[in-house]
Amino acid sequence: LKKPTGIAGEAMLRAETPQEQFNLIGAGRRNIVHNGDMRISQKAGGAAITAHGIENSPVDRFQVTENHAGGISWEQVPDAPKGFYHSIKSTVTSTDTSLAATEFARIFTRIEGQDISHLNWGTANAKPLTLSFWVKSSVTGTFDIAVNNGAFNKTLIIPYTIDSNNTWEYKTMLITPETTGTWAIDNALGLHLGWSLGAGSTYSTTVLSPTWIGSFAIGSSNGTNLAATNGATFYITGVQLELGKVATPFEHRSYGEELALCSRYAHVLKPEQAYGRYRASYSDTGTSCNTFYEFPVEMRSLPTLINNNITSSTIQCYSITDGGFRNTTGAFTLDEGSKRHAYMSCPTSTATAGAVGMWRWNNNPSASMLFDAEL
Repeated sequence: LKKPTGIAGEAMLRAETPQEQFNLIGAGRRNIVHNGDMRISQKAGGAAITAHGIENSPVDRFQVTENHAGGISWEQVPDAPKGFYHSIKSTVTSTDTSLAATEFARIFTRIEGQDISHLNWGTANAKPLTLSFWVKSSVTGTFDIAVNNGAFNKTLIIPYTIDSNNTWEYKTMLITPETTGTWAIDNALGLHLGWSLGAGSTYSTTVLSPTWIGSFAIGSSNGTNLAATNGATFYITGVQLELGKVATPFEHRSYGEELALCSRYAHVLKPEQAYGRYRASYSDTGTSCNTFYEFPVEMRSLPTLINNNITSSTIQCYSITDGGFRNTTGAFTLDEGSKRHAYMSCPTSTATAGAVGMWRWNNNPSASMLFDAEL
C-alpha cells in the first residue's frame, strides 16, 4: 500500500484506531470555529483597526484587544499559506519592551455553549479536542494558546514555538479535556480560545498543558512579548478546532455558509448603492420614520443596534402620501424586536401622520448599521 502523504496523510498515520482512521475519511462538519480562514469581515470591511483598551474585530468571530504602553494595528490581509487567501495581520506600531503585571495583547475567538455541548466537559465523559492553525511571525520564540471556560475560572495554557521568522508554519496541539468546572451548553459563552502576543504576571502562569488551573490566564511566564519589537508582525489563519486527538485538513465551507454562521452573531446593513431604496416605512405621528427588518438568519440573542457614520442626512424616508423624501434628523433606534427581526424608528421632518412609503440610504457609502449579538 502506498504510504499516505501531506497533512491528510500525516493525520491518518497519527490516528490511533481504525475508527479514528475511518472518521478522517468520512468526517462531516468538523470545525467548531467559525471563519477560521478569515474570509468574512462584515464589521471592519478589511480596514485596519486598533484595539487599545477595547475589543475590536478585524474579521468576524475573531476579536483583538491590547492593554499596554505600546500599540498594535490589526487587519485582514491577502497573505496566507497555500490553500488560503486571507489572514489576520498584527503589526506593532509602538513598542512596550517590558510588560507591567496587568498588560497584555491577544487575538481570540468565543465559542457558543451549544457548539461544545457534545464534548461533555465538566464531566467524567469529557472528550479531547485538537487545535490546528497556520502562523507567521517576524519574531521567533515561544508563544501561547489559552483555553478558558465562559466563567474564566478554568484555564489551559499550551505553549508552541515559532521556529523561523517570516515563514508560514503549521501548528497542531492536543487540548486535554477538563472533567471539572462549569461549561455553558446554551447560547452563552461556552469556550474562549486565545492567541497571546504577550502577558504580564497577573495574566501569566508557569502551569502548562496538560494541567488546567482554576483561574484566568492569557499566557505563560515564558511567552514572547510581540510589542517589544517595533514593526514586528504576526499573522494567523486556517484555524480549526475539532473533536478527537487527530488534526485533519482544514474544512473549507462555502462563502455563503460561512457568512450565515457569522451572521448569527453580527449582521451589518449598509448601502449597496447611492440613493438605493431599501425597505417599506410608515409614519405614525408625522415626525417619525418606522420600518421592519428581518435578519437573514436567527441571531444568537436579541441584538444591539450600533450606528456607524450616520448623520442627519444619511437616511431619507419617502412618503407616498406627501409625495416626497424627508431627511431624518437622527439614526434608527431599535424599538423592539427578536432574534428574527427588528422594528426600528428614527425622527424625521414633518409628514402626514399615517403616511406610508419607503426609506433609502443617501449618498454616504461609509454608513452602516450593525446588529450585534456577539458573545
